[in-house]
Amino acid sequence: MAMSAGNRGAQMNVTPMIDILLVLLIIFMVLIPTSEVGLDAHIPQPSNVNIEDTSQKDVVLTVHADRSIEVNHESVRAADVESRLRELSFMRSNQVVFVRADPAAKDTLDFATVAHVIDVAHGVGLSRVALMKSDQ
Repeated sequence: MAMSAGNRGAQMNVTPMIDILLVLLIIFMVLIPTSEVGLDAHIPQPSNVNIEDTSQKDVVLTVHADRSIEVNHESVRAADVESRLRELSFMRSNQVVFVRADPAAKDTLDFATVAHVIDVAHGVGLSRVALMKSDQ
């Protein structure tokens, strides 16, 4: 067998590499689950609800810039919010609390006050808390 000196280029055999890639592709296709697993999320639906239009079943907490709190348009001291929410939670079957910041307090109200009101509602047993948009 004669070999010419000008035709000595080495050629790479790619067949074993293609076999390995196909095996890896099949392994990953089997290992990756086809069904997605995640948390159940309740996506809020858009609505044009005005604070005056809310039904009597709903509890609306309004937090003002001076940290005063209103429960369904009634001024309540911060210390009495828990007892007032307990009264309202026993009277209602739909236990949803809407928390709303005063529109005039958009730059001066800190989130800690709103978070405290939400914590008080959770402590009373009202687990469904929704945030209302402050209309100006």
